[in-house]
Amino acid sequence: MKKVAAVLFLLAFACAPAMARSIQGAPNEVQDPYFEDIQNSWYVQGNAWSVYSNAPNLPGFTMDPGRLAGDMVFMRTIVDDYDGLWVPDYNSKEIDLTFFAHIAGDGYIDVTFDYYDDENIPRPENDPAISPLPDGYESGGILTASDPGVFEIRNDLLRPDENLPPGFDLYMFHDVWDHQPRWVSIEITAGIDPASQNGGEALLTGVDFEAQCVPEPGAMLLFGFSGVLFLYKKIKNHLS
Repeated sequence: MKKVAAVLFLLAFACAPAMARSIQGAPNEVQDPYFEDIQNSWYVQGNAWSVYSNAPNLPGFTMDPGRLAGDMVFMRTIVDDYDGLWVPDYNSKEIDLTFFAHIAGDGYIDVTFDYYDDENIPRPENDPAISPLPDGYESGGILTASDPGVFEIRNDLLRPDENLPPGFDLYMFHDVWDHQPRWVSIEITAGIDPASQNGGEALLTGVDFEAQCVPEPGAMLLFGFSGVLFLYKKIKNHLS
C-alpha cells in the first residue's frame, strides 16, 4: 500500500504545473528591456524618456509619457523567435510578457502584438512607416490603475536577482496562439486619459517577452501520457 501511495505521489508531483515567472529555457527576446539605449531596438513616438530616480538597482530608464491629460508615448520593438524556442513545424505558440509598471490616477497602458506568419520575411525595420505590414494582430488589453485587465499582478514571481521598484508591480500576460509566427511586434502605448481632470502616471520598464512553439494539443496529450507511463514503470520497477 505504501508503495502504491509513493507511486501516486511521485506521479502527481511530476504532473503538477511548475510555478515560474517565465517559460523555462526561453530567453528574453527583447534586446533592450530597460531602455538603456533607445536606438537599440525600440521605435518611439510621443513624449521623451525620463529617468525614474526612485527605482534603485535597476538599469536604464522607464517609459514615461508625462503626467497631464493627453500625454502619450508609443513604443514598438520587433523580436525574432529564431534564437529562442521556435519550431517551424509546430502549430501553436505560447507567449509570456512581463514588465514592471506603475499606473496611477487616469494613467493607462495598452499592449498589442502584431506578428509575421512567414518565416522567410527578413527582419523588418523598427519604424512602422517602412516595415512590411503584419499578417495578424493580437491584443494584450488595456491596464488602468483600477483594472489590470487580462494581466496578472504577480510580485511573487520575481527572481532572486530582481528588485521591485517602489510603487511598481510586476504585470504578467500569458497566452497560447493558434499560430506560431517567427516575428512578433510588441507595441505598447502609455499615457494619460485625454479627458482626465487630475492627470496620472503610467510608467513601465523591464519588458520581458518569452515564447516557445508547441505541437497540437493531441500530440502534447499523447506525449504527456507516454511520459507518465514511462515514469510509472520506472518507479514501479524501482520499488518492486
